[in-house]
Amino acid sequence: MKRVLLISMQGIGNTLLIIPAMSWLSEQGCQVDVIVSDVSQEVLMRNPDVSRIILWRERRSVVRNVLSVYSEIRKTGYDAVFAMYPNARRENLSLFLARGRTKRGYVERQNGFFRLFYFLLPQGSPSRVDGAHDVVSNLGLVGAPEGAERLLRPKLFIDPRMDAKAAEIFERRFSAQDGPIVAIHPGGGGVTKRWDRERFVSLCLLIERDFGARFVILGSAAEKDLVEFVANSVGTAAVPLWNENLAVSSAILKRCAMFVGNDSSLMHIAAVFNIPSIAVWAYTDHRRVAPLSENSRIVRLDYDCSPCYKFTGEYLQGCSFQLKCIKDISVEQVYAPVREFLSQPRA
Repeated sequence: MKRVLLISMQGIGNTLLIIPAMSWLSEQGCQVDVIVSDVSQEVLMRNPDVSRIILWRERRSVVRNVLSVYSEIRKTGYDAVFAMYPNARRENLSLFLARGRTKRGYVERQNGFFRLFYFLLPQGSPSRVDGAHDVVSNLGLVGAPEGAERLLRPKLFIDPRMDAKAAEIFERRFSAQDGPIVAIHPGGGGVTKRWDRERFVSLCLLIERDFGARFVILGSAAEKDLVEFVANSVGTAAVPLWNENLAVSSAILKRCAMFVGNDSSLMHIAAVFNIPSIAVWAYTDHRRVAPLSENSRIVRLDYDCSPCYKFTGEYLQGCSFQLKCIKDISVEQVYAPVREFLSQPRA
C-alpha cells in the first residue's frame, strides 16, 4: 500500500476542497496522511479516507510548529508528498522537509516566488491552469484523470452526538407548521468579505413577508454581536446561534431549506449538503473557490478589479475602490435567486 502525505494548512473552506483529491487517492488503495491547521481539522474528523492527521497549531510560533511537524513527518518515508493548492510558505516548507520518493506542488513564479518559498519546490514543478477550480487543480496535482471532479465532491461525516444535538435544537426552536427555515451567515473569515449587516436584515424581512420563512442566524463565538444584531433586527422569526461548534452548525445547516451568506466555510458546507445556497461574493476568484453544487448560486459584480488579492493584509485601507465589489451588491440582486429557489415546490 502506498503512503501519501497531503499538506494544506489553510482555512476550513480550502480544507474541504482538498477532500476530493484525498478520496481519489484512497480509492487507488493509498494510505493518506494529512497536515492541516488545527482550525480546520474538524472537517476531516471521522473521514474514512484519512489515516492520520498532523496538526499545525495556529497559536504556536512558526518555529515550534516547524519543529513539531518536522519531528512527525520525518518518521515516515512517503511514496508521494503533495503541497495542496493554494500552497504558500507553510506548505512549501513542509514539502521540502518531508521524506518522499516524489514531491509535487504548484509553482507561481510571478506571485511571490521567493516570499512564498516556491524556490523550495522540486525542479520542474508544474504551474496551475489559470482559472481552474481548486478541486480540479488538486485532483490534477495528485494524478487523478480529467473529469474526476464530476464524481468526487467534498463530503462531511458528522459525529452522531453532534447531529442529535442539532436535531434537539431544531425541534425546540422550530415547528412543523413553520414556513421554510433559512440559514443566514452574516459573518465569515474576513470582514472585507462580508455583505452589510443591514442588508441581511432587509433581505430576511423580504423573505419572511413573501414566504413566511423563519431564520437561523449562524456564526462563531467571535461573531456573537453580528449574529445577535441581525437576529434582533429581524425579530421573532429569527433564532441566533453563535456558540455552537462547527459540527453542530453543520448539522443544523443540513436541516435548513436554504442558506444565504458570504464567501465562507459555511457556504462550502451548505454545498456539501446540496441545499439551495446563495453566496454574496466579494473580491476573491469565484472560478477557483465557488461552491460545488448545482443548487448553489453566487451573486457578484463583475468589476475590472476583481478578482483581487493585491491588498491582502491591508484590507480596509488597501483597496483603491473602497471594496465596491461587496458594498455595491443590492438587496434586490440577492433576493432574486432566493425567490427563485423558494418559489419551487418544497420536497
